[in-house]
Amino acid sequence: MKTTSLMMAALLFTGCDTLLTKSPVGIPDCSTPPRRTTHCRLLLGLAPTLSLAKIRRDHQNGGIFPFDVAIQIENGGDGPVRLVMPGDGSDCSLRTPLVGWSILPLHTNTDHPAPNECPQNFFPRCCDVIGSLEKSDVFVVHRGGSRSLSHVFEIKSSLEHLLLNTPIDPGTYRFVFYYSNHPELEFGGVGIHDATAMQQLTETDHVELISNEVLVEITP
Repeated sequence: MKTTSLMMAALLFTGCDTLLTKSPVGIPDCSTPPRRTTHCRLLLGLAPTLSLAKIRRDHQNGGIFPFDVAIQIENGGDGPVRLVMPGDGSDCSLRTPLVGWSILPLHTNTDHPAPNECPQNFFPRCCDVIGSLEKSDVFVVHRGGSRSLSHVFEIKSSLEHLLLNTPIDPGTYRFVFYYSNHPELEFGGVGIHDATAMQQLTETDHVELISNEVLVEITP
């Protein structure tokens, strides 16, 4: 998103369609439309118990995530909300939307990061290539509707990476999930993306969501 600053001798634009004759002060940028207010909820469901040993064993044997994750976005607003499915790079700031996890011990006074501070995993990647953005990745949630994210590979893989690469002692933990869509975020890495999808992405809504908190017992 680029901001154009104009200096005018005797005219001040107070809105994109309003012209007043005043001395120049600050001139608001009219090239960027204001963000729409959205009212979405992010709902998380996890199994009550996770076994670190099973996760490690299945990972070493090439298994696919021995745990269930249920995530959906609900639209409680008055109009439709345009969003994007997470994809390769969403958990490490290479593309929008950003997704991440916060895991805290049950008995701690520490708060989860704010919705606008989506945690990112910066574990080493094998390469800079990211998956393609397709037209099917851009979707609309209508008023009163919802959209499931439970099938998204990157959501489960980011949780697995976090559990396998972070020192975690057995015990009960508080889990929350983050989803932040930033249409203005430039894609990083190397990827071949559908041109129509990239244009549609710029017209999606800016949201910063944090899910409900789920208690999970982590066993050795």
